[in-house]
Amino acid sequence: MNNLFNFILSPIPDKQFFNEYWDQAFLNIKRNDADYYKNIIDLKDINHFLSKQDTRFPSIRVARNGLELPFIEYTDIDIAEDSFAAPIINTDKLFNCFYEGATIVLQRMKYSLESLSNFTAELERLLNFRTETNIFITPENAKGFNAHYDNHNVVILQLYGKKTWNLYDINKKQPILSESYKQLNYEGIEPCKVIELLPGDLLYIPRGMVHEAVTVKESSVHLTLGLFPDTWADVFRSALSSIKNEEILSQQIFTPTDIAKKETSDEYLKMVKSFLDNLEF
Repeated sequence: MNNLFNFILSPIPDKQFFNEYWDQAFLNIKRNDADYYKNIIDLKDINHFLSKQDTRFPSIRVARNGLELPFIEYTDIDIAEDSFAAPIINTDKLFNCFYEGATIVLQRMKYSLESLSNFTAELERLLNFRTETNIFITPENAKGFNAHYDNHNVVILQLYGKKTWNLYDINKKQPILSESYKQLNYEGIEPCKVIELLPGDLLYIPRGMVHEAVTVKESSVHLTLGLFPDTWADVFRSALSSIKNEEILSQQIFTPTDIAKKETSDEYLKMVKSFLDNLEF
């Protein structure tokens, strides 16, 4: 595979990663190289983005101790503008939230920073599936989100400061994007692994693994790379969508009085087999 993905995973070969870790187990890579990701994203680019006066919600979200703050706490609503326009981020309010212990989340940054646009475009070309990039900026002695799992695989690239990640041996087996997320209370449960990330380090967390991130004596900036390959559920959903107007799908399978009849069951199985035989992937 191209050296960009190998660069991210180094020194783990990509084949070993997909065979031993992908969708199975976490992976932590220590590098002792604070500038390792400088060719992917520069902190100056993040600072420039934060200094802009025309950024609108929800490009930026804010969370503290497991709760997302109402956007009114860090935005201005310009009544003179279109009433349907998203509110503009007020940077003074935003950083007041940060100094009071809130995490700033810069969402889908591949659409806002050219460096990340190029980065994700190359990864998507190599991997042949969608990726997303979010940036998390957390002050010292703080936590943005409670313990939770994601319904997609994530790779965390530590850019600045330190962050402690608690991983739990309580996993939701391979959740998919269309599933409703069920928030559970993980308080009182001890993590199975505690990992401190320093600049240049990497942490891969498979979908479904419960995790939580906190800072202690230092603030932190990290990039989360979300990986979204298609699942079989996606494939079948797409196939069903492509034939949703087919006449066969509007036919009744059976009537209530036919439920117990063997011939109805046989006809149903015959129809299902014919339907599956004609799906195009």
